[in-house]
Amino acid sequence: MSAIMALSIVGMYNHDHSVFDGFNLPDGMEKDACITEILMQCAELELIYQDWDFMKLAITNWSTINQDNWQKLYDTTQFDYNPIWNVDGTVTETETRDLAGTDSGTLTRTTSGSSQTSGSLEHDVMGFNTASGYQHESKDTQSSSSSDSGSMNDTDSRSRTDTGTITRETTRGGNIGVTMTQQMIEAERQVDLFNMYDQIVKDFKRRFCVLVY
Repeated sequence: MSAIMALSIVGMYNHDHSVFDGFNLPDGMEKDACITEILMQCAELELIYQDWDFMKLAITNWSTINQDNWQKLYDTTQFDYNPIWNVDGTVTETETRDLAGTDSGTLTRTTSGSSQTSGSLEHDVMGFNTASGYQHESKDTQSSSSSDSGSMNDTDSRSRTDTGTITRETTRGGNIGVTMTQQMIEAERQVDLFNMYDQIVKDFKRRFCVLVY
C-alpha cells in the first residue's frame, strides 16, 4: 500500500507561483518578502486544501477579509513617539472677546437776548420875520432799537469696539511618575519584538496548515 504524499505550500508554489496572485497586504509591506517567509516557515506543514485551484481562491479570500485587521496592526508599528514618555500632547485654549459698545450724548446750547436804543435831539430855530422876533422849536430827531436772539445745538456721539481672539498652547511631555522609566523601556522591547510578517505567517498556518508535527 503506497503512502499518500502530503502537499505543502512549497510544493504548490513550485507547481505554479500564481497561487499567491490574489494575496494582498497592507500598504507599506513587501509582498514578495512575506510570501518567502510563508514558504520558509510552512515548508514542512501539510496543507488542508490539496487542490491548487481551490487553494489559490482560498488565499485570495483569506487576505481580503483580513485586510482591515492587518492594516490596523501594521499602522501601530509606524507610530512616532518617545518610548519613555507617558505624557505627550498639546493643549490648546482659545478665548474670544467681544466687548463692543456705544456711547452717545447730546449737548444743547441756547443763546438769546435783545437790545434797544432811543434818543431825542432838541434845537432852537430863530425866526426874524415873526412879530416877537424869536421862535423856539424842539424836535425828536433820532430813535433806534435792536434785538438779538438765537440758539445752537451740539450733538456728541461716540462708539467703541473691542474684539479679538487669544490662543494659548501648552505642550506637555515626559514622565509623570505613573510608570517607571525602566518599566517603559521593558514594554518598548516587547513592542519591538512584534513583527507584522511573523503575524501574517502565524495567521496562514492557523488557516491553511495541518498543525500536527
